[in-house]
Amino acid sequence: MNLNLHPYLPKGRFALAYSGGGDSTALLHAVRDKNPYVLIVDHALRIGSDVEAKTAFDFAKSLGLEADILTWRHGTITAGLQAKARSARYSLIGAACRALNIKDVVTGHTQDDQAETVLMRMDMQTGWRGAAGMVRVSRSALWPQLAGVTLWRPMMDYSRAQIRQYLEDHQIPFADDPSNENRSFTRIKARDRLRGNPSLRADMLQLSAHMQAGVLYEKNVLKDIFEKQVELHAGGYIRIDGHIPSQLLKVCLLCIGGQGGPIDSVKISRLS
Repeated sequence: MNLNLHPYLPKGRFALAYSGGGDSTALLHAVRDKNPYVLIVDHALRIGSDVEAKTAFDFAKSLGLEADILTWRHGTITAGLQAKARSARYSLIGAACRALNIKDVVTGHTQDDQAETVLMRMDMQTGWRGAAGMVRVSRSALWPQLAGVTLWRPMMDYSRAQIRQYLEDHQIPFADDPSNENRSFTRIKARDRLRGNPSLRADMLQLSAHMQAGVLYEKNVLKDIFEKQVELHAGGYIRIDGHIPSQLLKVCLLCIGGQGGPIDSVKISRLS
């Protein structure tokens, strides 16, 4: 089989987040003709991770592509490992993209990643917006780690099984991350629940599609309100004329705060 990813890629040159795992290896191979700049993050969380990063680097070079290894420098991590690693990964990738003057980065997120994300967010009771899951294109102006960089997920229509079939058909080797077997991680627990349960997987994907439609509708409504009632000033502040919805107020606070971190929705509701 082949992966038809080109319609979902940025127009100009882009970076590609590559781990050496199956999903990102298939992505790298499928879009190699687009000459992506390959960024490999070594999280330095286990012995041998530097060797794995070098193997990924060598594979990218074998395809004639430019590549860099970005190493996370950190001390002992006692809690929140996955969240901290994710934040560090995007910080390194964002900084590299800005240094290279590259405005877009693509990742190997798949349909199964989407189902896992929605299931985890349902468990965390993040609300209907959280249940929308990941979007195919995420512009990151308010996300400090990827400020000025747009995130693309071109493989969202493909299952992990299809990706593995692509790798087998093209006889492409890839690495298995040992952390994918760590049952203490929330994502791996979600993956176990979805594995062998096609109806739950289908429900999560259908829920995501419905909620994304809702998020898009809401954005269009908020955009109209913003244009009528919100005024941006060069001095870095915002003037709001009258009452605006709490979700729009949250976006305004994110803009003037400059941090991109979470905003307490309960406190927002009191303000609005």
